[in-house]
Amino acid sequence: MNLRTDINKMEITYVYSCFNYSYFHKASVLAATLKKFHSSWKFIAVIVERRDSLEPSVLENRNFDEIIFPETLLGSSHEKWFKSHSVVEACTSIKGVALQTILVREDCKNVFYFDPDIAIINNLTSIEGRFRTHDIILTPHQTKYEAYTDIRAIIDNEVGSLAHGCYNLGFLGIKKSKIGKEF
Repeated sequence: MNLRTDINKMEITYVYSCFNYSYFHKASVLAATLKKFHSSWKFIAVIVERRDSLEPSVLENRNFDEIIFPETLLGSSHEKWFKSHSVVEACTSIKGVALQTILVREDCKNVFYFDPDIAIINNLTSIEGRFRTHDIILTPHQTKYEAYTDIRAIIDNEVGSLAHGCYNLGFLGIKKSKIGKEF
């Protein structure tokens, strides 16, 4: 086995977040707090804005290892896409395309998605360790069933889960594996 070849094939854990300019400072905190605990992980900012609409200082953010714009992910359809989505829809709908793009990178080991308004306050090694036995890590909205009798609680919890899904995709972990890619 050639040591030089093995070094060149280093696998990287990627973390990304999708946001528009109004969340730029929050995403900067996410990236900075991530780097505090995991300096070797690569943080990708998926900025859901037109590149030419941003101040140059945004593109020079030292906490972001890479910045990707919708035109890179969506090609020529990005203008139609911008016009057909609200800001929230745009930031949400681009998550999957960004995930697929990162996951196929040759050096990719794992990918984590975090909403931009999250700060990392502890080491994430134990979460990453779950990839030894799991290909997908999700956060459920509810972890136990409670028989609610108050109509407001029913609407907030039961109907809310039906309307928005069982899982909160403010966090997602995917292992680069057959199952991870299929997901």
